[in-house]
Amino acid sequence: MVNQMNPTYSIILESANLGMSGFESLMGVLNTIEAQTKTIPGRRETVVLIDDRLSTEQVSMIKDVSPQAILHKVEGQPSYFFYKMEGVPYCTGEVVLFLDMDVFYGEGVIKTLLSTFADIPEASISASQIGCATSSPVEIAMSRTGRVKTGYGHDTIVENFNFKMNSFAIKREVLLNNIPKRIEGFFRGDSMMWKKALEERGYRSFMQPGLVIMHEIPSSLWENFVRIITYSADRIARSQYFLNEDNEFKYRFNLSKRVWSFIHFNKYNLGKTIKSIKYLWQKDKGPSKIKILASLPIIMFNLLTSVLVSLACIISNKPFIEL
Repeated sequence: MVNQMNPTYSIILESANLGMSGFESLMGVLNTIEAQTKTIPGRRETVVLIDDRLSTEQVSMIKDVSPQAILHKVEGQPSYFFYKMEGVPYCTGEVVLFLDMDVFYGEGVIKTLLSTFADIPEASISASQIGCATSSPVEIAMSRTGRVKTGYGHDTIVENFNFKMNSFAIKREVLLNNIPKRIEGFFRGDSMMWKKALEERGYRSFMQPGLVIMHEIPSSLWENFVRIITYSADRIARSQYFLNEDNEFKYRFNLSKRVWSFIHFNKYNLGKTIKSIKYLWQKDKGPSKIKILASLPIIMFNLLTSVLVSLACIISNKPFIEL
């Protein structure tokens, strides 16, 4: 059972995104963790997941900022999802928080995520929406085509499973009972299927309102392209595969249902994008109309990429798309 008022908690911080974000981003989040947890009782440990891309000097800098942190070196090339799960064995807190190195966490994020379990004892997961800047055409295109959510805020706690893997807290007992068996290789889609499995198994997830959580924006058109590929693969995999009782990913649909999932995903993606652009166009305080118009070619390219990636997913016999 979780101590509802002051649960003990562990934090897992990954460095899987070093290829797209610099070491400074990792250190920024680590400093944020140290600052925000000073006034929150109950922290057990911070687990920092590292790999061969970090130098000895950089590892020492991590230890200087967070002397009590547990540093675990991730071996092999696990997917983003399984990379994060590498930290779970080191966690002893009643609640486990997952944070990413390429996200800015505003004041009070950690405290608010933990407060969900006091306000709603039946909650298994606490999360919040995540946004990004919209000051350039590339940023606008990324925020409009699904990798991050902007413009759909809410004023009260809402129950849904639309949380991102880079900003959520989960009861440790729930996590331990629902960790899929690791599959080697760089795949996409596993995190989406895991969330869907939790929802189908009756766990409850709640989204906190008003938190400032901002994802780093793509630094180039190439990075924008890569992120759209991963987003599309995540979404289509969710509708095709499931997590069975033995926590193994299994194939769900025959060919006709795979075609249906392809149509459903792209229809959903187009509708959401149009709605999102319309919201931004009508917003009083937002990017200029010229910048929005300049983002449209990139948005169209992103949508076309999503169609091609989702097509590759449904004709593949693998449980995930391999990148």
